[in-house]
Amino acid sequence: MMTHNIEKRINKLKTSGNPKFKKLDSDIHYLLKRFEGEKNHKGFYPKFKQGEIVFVDFGINVNKEFSNSHFAIVMNKNDSNTEDIVNVIPLSSKENKKYLKMNFDLKWEYYLRLFLNLISAQNNSAILKEVFDKKYQKNNTEFITKDYFSEFISDSLEIENKLNKIDRNINNIVSAIDKVKKLKGNSYACINSFQPISKFRIRKVLPQKIKNPVIDSSDIMLLINRINNNILQIPDIR
Repeated sequence: MMTHNIEKRINKLKTSGNPKFKKLDSDIHYLLKRFEGEKNHKGFYPKFKQGEIVFVDFGINVNKEFSNSHFAIVMNKNDSNTEDIVNVIPLSSKENKKYLKMNFDLKWEYYLRLFLNLISAQNNSAILKEVFDKKYQKNNTEFITKDYFSEFISDSLEIENKLNKIDRNINNIVSAIDKVKKLKGNSYACINSFQPISKFRIRKVLPQKIKNPVIDSSDIMLLINRINNNILQIPDIR
């Protein structure tokens, strides 16, 4: 009876028209998965820089608390791999009198990193093919020995594996570029939503080897002072 009642309430929320509850099933599944995984975690967490822009799943929260997935700025000065909590300021593409407009184009920052890595991957692919072609230029069949043929087969398999790895990397980059297209250029720091989050909530947007953007130290200081003024109501730090 109780389970049936909960299901009815969940379905009512999902069909309420509120976009926050549109993916309620997957949000509940995600939470359950995280709860179940906590006991098996080894206590080693990713380390983030102050000012690093990360992608956070804030989940479903009450009333006007930040919900769903948003980019956010890490504010911790000295993060470490043993810390499971990090403090962030969420970012929004929408202007609000309580928000602070940031002096960077998030979409461009991601495009630049992805584009440079895409060019690098394509160049690596071209170089591998060129080296292979030079080594095995057309030869007179009279001079092809068993050892030569064996080496050719070995090198062919090796380059195929390397090219497949590069192709997977290129596909990941192209997929990330497709996601970044949806971003808007302007970014506003939601000072009033400054909050601690579990590092489990941080998701990777860029392919593994591409680093997240980091804002300037002057912008970090601006954010700190805005938090001090608006939330803590203490004087600016110089």
